Amino acid sequence: MSMQDQVARSRELLAGLAEHGADVGPVLVGQDRLSEAELTKILQVHLDAAVLATKMEALYRDAVRKLHDAAGKAHEVALAVEAKARSQLGPTNVVALARYGIAPKRKPGPKTVAAKVEGAKKGRLTRVLRETKGTRQRKKVKA
Repeated sequence: MSMQDQVARSRELLAGLAEHGADVGPVLVGQDRLSEAELTKILQVHLDAAVLATKMEALYRDAVRKLHDAAGKAHEVALAVEAKARSQLGPTNVVALARYGIAPKRKPGPKTVAAKVEGAKKGRLTRVLRETKGTRQRKKVKA
């Protein structure tokens, strides 16, 4: 049952108890006999908690929406500030960039032999799949 359904149900039961509570008399709940006042109190506590939870959920969703909106703009601003700092301070000025919390860009190290072999395999496979040919291979096809 949704929160809205629970709230509506509690409101209806409270209204019914207010109108006809004396007619119903004590109600057996589990092992306890609860009077009209006790039933009303339990339902009212539930209703208050459900209403509060609904309000808090709406506030939470609103806060998350604002956070997402602000995060997108903040990311754009951060990229722009970083680019401006790198261009004005120089890409290798480690001390000045560190004041902005920017690490210098790292140059990748040399490729290992295994990486070169893997790259060559992938290149050959790509040429086969795309059916790309070199100039000599194309001349053979044309002739």
